[in-house]
Amino acid sequence: MTVTLPAWLAEIPAEQEHPAAFATVSGAHLYGFPSSDSDVDLRGVHLLPLEEVIGLSTGEETLTRSWVRHGVEVDLVTHDLAKFCRLLLRRNGYVLEQLLSPLVVTTSPVHQELIAAKRVAEHGLLPGDAPDRVRLAHDVAGLTAELEGARDVSRLPETTTSASVLHDLVVRTRLSVRASPEDSR
Repeated sequence: MTVTLPAWLAEIPAEQEHPAAFATVSGAHLYGFPSSDSDVDLRGVHLLPLEEVIGLSTGEETLTRSWVRHGVEVDLVTHDLAKFCRLLLRRNGYVLEQLLSPLVVTTSPVHQELIAAKRVAEHGLLPGDAPDRVRLAHDVAGLTAELEGARDVSRLPETTTSASVLHDLVVRTRLSVRASPEDSR
């Protein structure tokens, strides 16, 4: 089924208060069953200005807005990049759906870096001399049980390497937005 989205949808991210790292379509349109009166669910990531993340007064990490445009209800929900990355670290299917939606309204290099990192981690190739699938399934089940047991008795902190990598991504992105000519307005 081909999904037809309104052409004006592409204008919405640029009209928002904060720049978008990406915006995608979710809901009925993504699942393939929109009706003639379906609303459009836009989801994505916005980038708060540096001043709103490093001081005592911080900006809103989640922005929600609903309105009617050309007779179509639009629901827009965006998370600041740092919050979105924290949700990713919790294996949140809600944010994975947003990240990987094929119905992309706007994108950026950050959106592409996040998708690429997810795909590399998910689809790494097995070496040619890897054991057969039955053996791998058995080994994975056994090792998973062993790891979960070790995790349950571990005294290691909750932070992971992924958190520091995502932290660096958030900082680099904010600094590059801060240095952009758009920021001088």
